[in-house]
Amino acid sequence: MKRPTGLTNTVGRLFSLAGLKHMLAIVVCFMALQIQMMYRVPGAFLFLLLPWVSLAVLCLQLVLLVRHVFHHAPGELPLPSAWRSVERASGILVRIFVYYSVFLLANGILDTGSTKEHESVVTEVKGEEVDLGWFVPYTWATLRSWEAPGRLERILVRPAERPYLWAGQAVVVQIRPGFFRLPWVSRVEHDEGKYYAAVLETAPDARVARQALIRFSIQHRRWLEAAEACRAYLERYPDDYEFMQNTGKAFGGLGRFGEMLLVLEPFVTRRPSYEVHTLVGFAMWRMGRKEEAARLLESSIALDPESWWAHYFLGYVYRSLGKTAGAIAAFEKTLAMRPDFPEVRRELASLQTLRAAQEAATRRRKR
Repeated sequence: MKRPTGLTNTVGRLFSLAGLKHMLAIVVCFMALQIQMMYRVPGAFLFLLLPWVSLAVLCLQLVLLVRHVFHHAPGELPLPSAWRSVERASGILVRIFVYYSVFLLANGILDTGSTKEHESVVTEVKGEEVDLGWFVPYTWATLRSWEAPGRLERILVRPAERPYLWAGQAVVVQIRPGFFRLPWVSRVEHDEGKYYAAVLETAPDARVARQALIRFSIQHRRWLEAAEACRAYLERYPDDYEFMQNTGKAFGGLGRFGEMLLVLEPFVTRRPSYEVHTLVGFAMWRMGRKEEAARLLESSIALDPESWWAHYFLGYVYRSLGKTAGAIAAFEKTLAMRPDFPEVRRELASLQTLRAAQEAATRRRKR
């Protein structure tokens, strides 16, 4: 019968129960490190320190795994009782980091709160890369606090963010409230709004920079800045309907109908068309300018009687004005052009019921 070779013994120890426990601990520590990097908690030094300690535990588990696999080899490490104590302590730390990481994971994954953006400035970026056969980046940034003037916040920096962050840079920090009310940082990015504003100070006619500033302001819900940038753009380029049309639709898609009117209403006289009248009429209706909306939508129908959009909006405008018969006629026109429209069928049925009730009430009053 063959005696087991050294290689067979080594492989056997690697896949023994103790070896598998060490390998599982390594995988779990690495996953915990990734979770802590993904669902970052800003501010407290403890939360910044924990991933660093987790990385140390990961390295320790690697050492313990190597020691377990080769513990019968010549030159075995001394002080076995001390190593057993280290192993027990490491197991406790692994459990702590697993529980903490599961908490962070649940806090982030179950978070249904809205994202809030804060402007800040990076004051310092520090970090290391630890070689474990692969590189584990561990970088953090210090930022001016968005909570209290004069205070600093520390956050972990993801590898994809590292090349774009440097001291003195203006940034946008996106904060989520957390399912367990522990706020976490979902994203840090360069504040391009500040960059484009600086470009326009030195080159006011930089059209592309003005367009980029408007798009950035809308994307980041900076409504005052977006409105001001649109006003400045229209002063310099009053006939650029194509860009303003896309901008107006972007505002409308986000429910910002005041800004939608700001950029599109000037084109009612500059470039009258079915599309302009329909979009502006819709925005006027949503802003409570119902009579103006009705007149503009009626004029848009005259420009293109075969398109259903204006009839559709006009149905809602007439209904809000109490013009039941006009609303019914507008929705009937819409259905004639687009029969597969359940929403309009429901509105039409509701209006017809309302008209029947109004006519019945009128007949009772005449008796």
